[in-house]
Amino acid sequence: MGTAESEVEYLKSLWVKRPIFGYALDLTKGHVHIFDGQDFYIIEKAEKGGITIRKDKGE
Repeated sequence: MGTAESEVEYLKSLWVKRPIFGYALDLTKGHVHIFDGQDFYIIEKAEKGGITIRKDKGE
């Protein structure tokens, strides 16, 4: 597994929906928060490989 920065860059590279205006790595939960200028999303690794992208509900 790579560094936290390389993990963030990899996850950002998979984001193709909209331009990224901001992001934050949450080390306590192991996922990345993405802001696309309108909504917030969470990108995280799926248990069986790949990634999961879900809208952040502000939890």
